[in-house]
Amino acid sequence: MLCQRSKPPTTSRNGLRGRFPGGQAVNKPTVKHMEYGLLHWMAKLSQLRQVSVKHIKKLADIDAERDLKLAPHLKPAYLDQDHFAKMNVASAVAVLNHSVGAAIRVLVSLGRMEEEALTTAWFVERVYRWFTLMTSRYIGTAADAGCLGESVLLHSVDASVPRALEFKLMLHLITLSQFFKPSRKGSYDMDDSVDLLEFVEMTKAAQKNSVEAAEVELLTDSLLDDDAPSLDDVQMESLVYVAGYITHSVSKKFKLCGTCRECLQAEPVEQNYQLLKLKSYRSLSQPNPLTRLSGLVVSLLQHADSVFRAHEHDALTVSLASLTNAALDKCQLANSVPHCHELQKRLTQTFLMLRLRITLRKLSSKAKTAKAKCGSKSVGMRAAVSQIR
Repeated sequence: MLCQRSKPPTTSRNGLRGRFPGGQAVNKPTVKHMEYGLLHWMAKLSQLRQVSVKHIKKLADIDAERDLKLAPHLKPAYLDQDHFAKMNVASAVAVLNHSVGAAIRVLVSLGRMEEEALTTAWFVERVYRWFTLMTSRYIGTAADAGCLGESVLLHSVDASVPRALEFKLMLHLITLSQFFKPSRKGSYDMDDSVDLLEFVEMTKAAQKNSVEAAEVELLTDSLLDDDAPSLDDVQMESLVYVAGYITHSVSKKFKLCGTCRECLQAEPVEQNYQLLKLKSYRSLSQPNPLTRLSGLVVSLLQHADSVFRAHEHDALTVSLASLTNAALDKCQLANSVPHCHELQKRLTQTFLMLRLRITLRKLSSKAKTAKAKCGSKSVGMRAAVSQIR
């Protein structure tokens, strides 16, 4: 073994994440290194020099203002330097994640972030790729976790700011020192990160129409009046990505004819699909396995999102059936969508279910934050009598 300290790759990722918010940077390689073909991509970005956590913080701030997020699993709390948070694998996975790199690249392309953030995106994607290979359960794709966890941090003794070449060689050192072995004890521990698309699945109970026809008609009429402001470019990128997942879910869950399936992907959307392209889990040289849906479906779900945002304040009282009927009644694309298998209704209902869950999670998070201020009886009593004079 090249290193006497033996720990799993999760420790390496936690170490990188723990040092990352502190301001440590990774310098770009010299011209001499580029002559040997090392990190040749940086020759096109000669003005970019360092990796910085400020770009990820800016991404978190941009997402905090929106419900449809570019990186839904990223939380601002993960970027704070806390001793106990450094030991949490879920926070390290959320920060050093492929979707974070893709979101940064989208913001750069939209002009919302400076071009030097591309170096940070590369760093995040590189660490994510390495961690995925090292912890994969399949012997054909990666090595099993087992040793050399903190080798990445050993170079900090000699240099507090490693160069890109040193960083690359450290990853090579750890990768080549592993041994191939499948997992015999089942799956690895599930992390506690929350992903946006985990809540898209519709339950049987949610599909049942428990609202009487008269009540549905009354509520639907009240939803036909107002409209919400249009989405910006960042929200449209997220909407196109989520709409692709909704389309794939509907086509997989329900039996659709050839006409309906053709309508889902005919004339693919030509704008705001950079996030969909960058979040592909395959190489850019290979076909993107993610669904690139038609512009018609994007317009349909964009209209449904507008109806929902106009009445988001009634999320606790309005029913899914009322929202669906309101979106369908106001939609002007009904004649362009096949009616044989209720495709328009199923797409709209599935998407609105997702939006309801996002809003309810947001309200629940606010309620938990308020309760946390009175975690004990003494603190609660102090807060209760603080206004009494």
